[in-house]
Amino acid sequence: MGREERIGGSGGTAAHELRDLLERIIADESCRDRTLPPDEHLGSLAAAIEAFPGYAVARAKYGSSTSISAGAEDHLFYFNTATGSLGFSADILALGVLRRAQDKGVAETLHHLHAFFSQEVRSGRLVMLISSAFVLTPIRVAEGISLVPLEELKNSTLSSYEGIKPLVGGHMMAATAALVTPHAVRPAFGTPTPQVTDASFAQALIRLEDARRCLCFFGPSTPVHLTHIWEPDEDTFGLEGSSWSSPLVELIGHEKSHALSGPELHEYSRLLERFSALPEHNKRVLRVAIDRVNRALRRHWSVDAAIELGIALEAFFLSDDEQSELTYRLALRCAWWLGETPEERKQLMKWARVVYQCRSDAVHRGYLAEKLTEKWAKSFRGRDTREFIHEACARVLRAIELALVRGMPDWAALVTGEPIPREPSDSS
Repeated sequence: MGREERIGGSGGTAAHELRDLLERIIADESCRDRTLPPDEHLGSLAAAIEAFPGYAVARAKYGSSTSISAGAEDHLFYFNTATGSLGFSADILALGVLRRAQDKGVAETLHHLHAFFSQEVRSGRLVMLISSAFVLTPIRVAEGISLVPLEELKNSTLSSYEGIKPLVGGHMMAATAALVTPHAVRPAFGTPTPQVTDASFAQALIRLEDARRCLCFFGPSTPVHLTHIWEPDEDTFGLEGSSWSSPLVELIGHEKSHALSGPELHEYSRLLERFSALPEHNKRVLRVAIDRVNRALRRHWSVDAAIELGIALEAFFLSDDEQSELTYRLALRCAWWLGETPEERKQLMKWARVVYQCRSDAVHRGYLAEKLTEKWAKSFRGRDTREFIHEACARVLRAIELALVRGMPDWAALVTGEPIPREPSDSS
């Protein structure tokens, strides 16, 4: 006995009527080639769905906002899309039900329709499209987070992205992979609002952003969060459409892409695990530093790159509250954090002073020559400025990576010569 036959009273009659109507429409010659059914068929089907058990309950629980005046909009359902709501009418649902019945049969379709009206939670996943990183197969990189090639996304997700690509800069910067994480949307239906406050969704998005940041250590690459969408596990009746959101960040620049090898993916997972375990105040420091290095590497002009790099240096090496002797403290900390021998530390102090002077000239003069020719460049005079800045970006990323390996630095202890913590073994 089918689900619709177990429903008693007028509900059972309505289910029988909907079943009979679907069977008649499917048998109609005019509908067999899957063309749009005549209006009278679609209207009758929409009315039968409105009489279907569960429709009135769902309408009462999740129906239109009372602030909407009576009219066509008053007959819309609204999906909760985690970042807003998506409206659809009984006519649109009727067409989806018909197409499902043509593909899967009437009995299965009525079973899914009952489940559709009864659902309170919609399961799915958050999908973030990123640039500059390539993988060939889906890789689990952290608890609940995977890095996947674009081919692993649903065809409907990719086709809907094509429509909004020019709006998020995708026509100038190619999406190369996606970071995904499971996310259930509560409630299943919503009210007609362009934005909702969903703390769990925001936290899931932050986790994906941190996973994107940790890709910067390899190459280095310059991954950018192009856009994201909440994707249902199953869109039974084809109602989803597209609901993409974008951070609207600066996308243009010199892209640096990287295809991750097997060993790098293992290391990536390890670094992301270390990053995720940090206290929130440390995460904030590293987020700023990593994002600014990413921007520095993407910048067209050396002046802009030097400013972004200077912010990254300050964010990491000067993250405490002490504000005196910035250049000296930055150079000293660079030397002790990155150097292994007295000679290396002396060279690093010189290097850090030159990098920071590049930042200072960029800010205060708005100009950097193509080559380092000033006296303050010391042993680095004659070097190509942009190349020097890019190498400095890689060194700052190395400093941040060491913080994930060793633990965040205790600057006061470090500069007094106390031993730097060794990397914990994998067995610890």
